[in-house]
Amino acid sequence: MIAKDVQFHPVTETPLHFDLYRVDAHHRSASWCRCASAITGIAGLKRGGALNINLHEVEVWPGD
Repeated sequence: MIAKDVQFHPVTETPLHFDLYRVDAHHRSASWCRCASAITGIAGLKRGGALNINLHEVEVWPGD
């Protein structure tokens, strides 16, 4: 299942309700996700260098 929407409590910000998509293993679907990188300790970056991160689309199929 994939989360469609999440409703949060207005004060405590705890999740109250989830709306979900059902995923069928026999049908193709597309989804986007955010990816975070935790790259630290690279000497070139500390000296003012630049880091290029190339993003690619990945197609994932359920296993047998």
